[in-house]
Amino acid sequence: MFTSVSTPEEFRQFLKNERAVTVFFSGDSCHVCHALMPKADHILREHFPEMKRVGVNVAEAAELAVQNSVFTVPALIVFFDGREFLRKTGSFSLAELQARIDRPYRLMFS
Repeated sequence: MFTSVSTPEEFRQFLKNERAVTVFFSGDSCHVCHALMPKADHILREHFPEMKRVGVNVAEAAELAVQNSVFTVPALIVFFDGREFLRKTGSFSLAELQARIDRPYRLMFS
């Protein structure tokens, strides 16, 4: 599952210490978030095992959401070497997510 992060310092540490990080921003009353998060987790775990998965509840970490320009949920941001590589918001295709991450991930971890 996604590791819960609620402070900017925790978030910075993940980006600093990990080569590949996916951050899923969600909300308590977001039904799309609750449906999409487990499916995204499954794909990331199965196809990208070296990628760390971080979850941010925007109700508990509003400052972190604003610092990352996340104003709608769900939002998923992929970072490689601390830099934003991909951002998806709202209802997004998990197949497209997998396809977009595949090549840079393989280059980084092969």
